[in-house]
Amino acid sequence: MKLPRVMLGSNPFHAVSYRSADERKEYRRRFADVDSVYRVMERCAELGVKGFHSYAKDVEIKSIVRLREKYGDSITVVSILPDIYGAMSRQVGGDSQDKNLAKVKMLVKNMPSLVSAGVTGNLVPMVDSVLKTELDFIKETRPDFILLHGTLADMACVTDQKRLLELFQERVRKAGAIPGMTTHNLGTAYRKLKEMTVHFPVIEAPFNPRGFMMQPSEEKCLEIRREAGDVHFIAKKVLAGGSVEPRSGFLYAYEKAGVQSTVIGIGNVSEAEETFAAAKEILGDGFHEEYDIAAT
Repeated sequence: MKLPRVMLGSNPFHAVSYRSADERKEYRRRFADVDSVYRVMERCAELGVKGFHSYAKDVEIKSIVRLREKYGDSITVVSILPDIYGAMSRQVGGDSQDKNLAKVKMLVKNMPSLVSAGVTGNLVPMVDSVLKTELDFIKETRPDFILLHGTLADMACVTDQKRLLELFQERVRKAGAIPGMTTHNLGTAYRKLKEMTVHFPVIEAPFNPRGFMMQPSEEKCLEIRREAGDVHFIAKKVLAGGSVEPRSGFLYAYEKAGVQSTVIGIGNVSEAEETFAAAKEILGDGFHEEYDIAAT
């Protein structure tokens, strides 16, 4: 399987913004349908972007399927799973229903597994159930890589849930993809992985010149990046939530941090053109480079 140097993220597509509530509201309005999401994805592909991230969200999945129909296996699809709340809320209608009512129904429906997880500290049964559902949900996208969702990955590492991590790897390999993980706390997560003797060939973590979300510190994250020579790092939060201009973000990620790949969320076509032009300026011909990742 190949990982491109530059990839499109999906946070704007499901209304994630670190700048303002107004921008979150605008993203929610702008990307409410498949055509609007696909328009951005297609333009990024035209600009030479070969990697596309996607959560188990209906508009993202349908857009990726359309992209696969046009570009086939020349693109790389990276899925982020599982979204526990998203999967549960789909059981009660998700966004089409009142949010508070949906949350209450979700809690009641899943109370036995939630209580069991809380009392025993064993997240495996609940996660396994959600993961099976989401793997089936995304199978049309033919994902090349599936990364464990950062919130769940960090929780599993902190609580020494080795079986959960191994189960995730098993399920992903069975689905024909390579397992990896995302993290919001690289320092703790990587140390815990070493202690549990669990290896992920791909880790996605924040790297940016402001140290935004680089936990526990910028220095520690850079130290781990240098130490972990057997890991392919994907830098996320490269633009520090929109507070860093693209050229500075890419220079930091590729030159100071020395990561192999980056993933950038894009809110519109003109933003895509500006952002990836900066990446091409920094990388030159390397913009189109891809890395072979072996299944382990």
